[in-house]
Amino acid sequence: MKRFFEVFDSLSLDADDESLFQDTYVTRVTISKDRKTLRIYIKSPHLIDKKAVHSVERSIKSQLFSGKSITIKIMEHFSLSAQYNARTLYDLYNASILMDLRDYNIILYNMLVNGKRSWQDDDTLAITVPNSHFYKSQENELEHVLKRIFEDRCGIEFHLSMSYEDRPETTEDANYIAPELRGDTDLARQRRAELQAKEGFMSTRDPFNIAGMDRASGHAVQNDLQKTRTIKAPQDKKSTEKKAPETTVSSFQQSSSRGSGEAYPRRKKQFRYSENENVLYGRYFEGEPIHLSDIDQGSGNVIIAGNIFLVHDPVHTKTGKIS
Repeated sequence: MKRFFEVFDSLSLDADDESLFQDTYVTRVTISKDRKTLRIYIKSPHLIDKKAVHSVERSIKSQLFSGKSITIKIMEHFSLSAQYNARTLYDLYNASILMDLRDYNIILYNMLVNGKRSWQDDDTLAITVPNSHFYKSQENELEHVLKRIFEDRCGIEFHLSMSYEDRPETTEDANYIAPELRGDTDLARQRRAELQAKEGFMSTRDPFNIAGMDRASGHAVQNDLQKTRTIKAPQDKKSTEKKAPETTVSSFQQSSSRGSGEAYPRRKKQFRYSENENVLYGRYFEGEPIHLSDIDQGSGNVIIAGNIFLVHDPVHTKTGKIS
């Protein structure tokens, strides 16, 4: 067992991260059989929040394994004093716990965030969630993950007590059916407005996220879209009575067709919005939703309904590709 900066003596960190890892020890380092994942097991006498751990992982990757296809994972273990119990640990470490749950399973994350939490004693956390078979099926997994964080990582005894309450159907229910499928148009419009108002949600007025691409590329996309030039379409030598109309295309569209072997760029098909105002994105359809458990290889096209737990705004490159 060696100190962290004895093992990674050439690693340069910012002042905050360096102070957190100054008295941290490396117990072992392992690499997966496919040599794609490097795990660094550390031991610290104090808590290190997950944000700092991820920052150090990125620093190790960029400084010591630059250009290599490998994932760095730091596996923490804390030797905490007797003043800690499960309740005090949660108060100090809850942001890191939530980050772990969010990265592992978004359902478990929502159970802990949206559930009613209380402490029965210093070691027992009680959580009340809606009475749903969907949440009941995740109860053991939530307890298993929390025990790994509290007991295996921090050495603190922890118990979980789950309870369920009956309440009117909400978007958190596992059997939730979207309002637009029930004909509740007013509620559907309200839900769409709320979703669109949230930061990072893709607007139905901008389905390809041109605004986000433009901001990421320093307004290069809009500038490129504004640069248009006129190209005369080829005329039939045998027919000179009618002139072919002039076609205006952007340099952004022209660049995507180069190398395709075509003399002139093809015009992209214009995106058509759904006439139904309840559609967030795509085409409107009707039908009864079915449970995921009823879907098999011969089901064909099916309709499912559920709750959107997380909306991801994809990162676009300067060329417009999604990374």
